[in-house]
Amino acid sequence: MKKLKTFNFSLVELMVVVVIIGLLAGVVGIAAIGKIQKAKVATAKANLEAFDSEITSYKMDTGRYPTDLKGLVEKPEGVKGWGGPYLKERGIPEDPWYNSYVYQLNSGDKDVPYKVFSMGEDGQEGTEDDVYISDLAAEAAGAVTTGDSDDSGLGAITPE
Repeated sequence: MKKLKTFNFSLVELMVVVVIIGLLAGVVGIAAIGKIQKAKVATAKANLEAFDSEITSYKMDTGRYPTDLKGLVEKPEGVKGWGGPYLKERGIPEDPWYNSYVYQLNSGDKDVPYKVFSMGEDGQEGTEDDVYISDLAAEAAGAVTTGDSDDSGLGAITPE
């Protein structure tokens, strides 16, 4: 009977394969984390655009802006013409980092009646990861600088 020759891997060869697999997993993991972060920012921007639309609807119905985001879900006392709830399906969502969105009425800029934004991943206001929106009509008219912005009028706050 003829004996078949078997080939075995040495410990060094196995270690090389393990290191290569580890490096590939690291590269894929880093790329995935970047994609996840971009998806979270896109989700926050979509929510902010929805808020902007519903705040505009509220203003058209009542003649004024809501005092807080809760006014988009529940009728505030003494407000006439309220046609809500404006955020019907989900209520007021949290941002993708599980923080509340921030709504500021009359935020100090006379050309911008309100601001709505997410404090981003760090949960701190005024840092570079904040994602925000002001009244898009005012921004389109050039009344507001939004930092690193794309054509949507949304951008990250750039610290001064």
